[in-house]
Amino acid sequence: MPWDESLIRAGLFLLLSLLPLDHSLLNHLASVYARAGTEIKRMTFKSIEVAIKSIGMHSEELLNMINECPSEAETLVARIVHLLTERTPPSAALVDSVRRLHYSRNTDVRSLIPILTGLNKEELFKLVPKFVLSAKNSNSVPAFFKKLLFGRHIETNEPLITALELLLELHRIKPNRKEQGFLIQNMDILLVDANKEFTIGKDVLANTVETLLNDDPLPPVLFHTIQRIHENHPALNGFLSNVLIKIADKPWSDRVEGKESVWTKFVQCAKAVGVAGRIKTPEDFQTICDIPPIDQPIT
Repeated sequence: MPWDESLIRAGLFLLLSLLPLDHSLLNHLASVYARAGTEIKRMTFKSIEVAIKSIGMHSEELLNMINECPSEAETLVARIVHLLTERTPPSAALVDSVRRLHYSRNTDVRSLIPILTGLNKEELFKLVPKFVLSAKNSNSVPAFFKKLLFGRHIETNEPLITALELLLELHRIKPNRKEQGFLIQNMDILLVDANKEFTIGKDVLANTVETLLNDDPLPPVLFHTIQRIHENHPALNGFLSNVLIKIADKPWSDRVEGKESVWTKFVQCAKAVGVAGRIKTPEDFQTICDIPPIDQPIT
């Protein structure tokens, strides 16, 4: 007799009813899931919430199942961890198990979002490019940013990273040309903040720009940031004008980004902010006349 939806539901109901009584059945669930087709996996995803929350994240059998996760059952683990951490911070043991699984199997980086509050700062910074340079992960970037900025570490109760640290890290990523579009799009989640979810203060934005002025070479996306700040925080326009003049006074030799000069992006930014006429560099000032103004953000 072929397995139809009613038989699948009956089998799942029986197994899930027994799971809270015998946690070792998690290994059987993972083994069956790994070999199952798409429809059974979908139904399992929808059905396991009550049983998994009844078991809880401190179950030794659950941790063992994650540590010994069968190949092709990684998405089941991700679903279980998500359910267990919806309203409760992850335990240190759960963080360790999920971290080991990720590093050993190269699991989907999005599966780490529930355990970010258990990772150290170095690990968090290494994850940033994996989220912001990927089209596949773009829908998860807001949740990733929220966890980074508003989450607290499970052991120290300290903030994971500050808004200043995150903005600096984003600017110092070195994307290729295709990735740069994703980077700028995801930076705008913070800089434009259309839904008012992050409310990064003017002092943080100013400190970010001031700090990046000392980078050599200047991050090309800095000019996009300056334009966004100009558009969304008029009170900082005087500060931005002074920043652009400081940048103009820097030596510009060998500052080339592929075929496109960073100077070109700078001049476009100066025109957008409205300070091009105040720039007085000896050799390059004439190029201002040759570069048309832009209506779109600098990319």
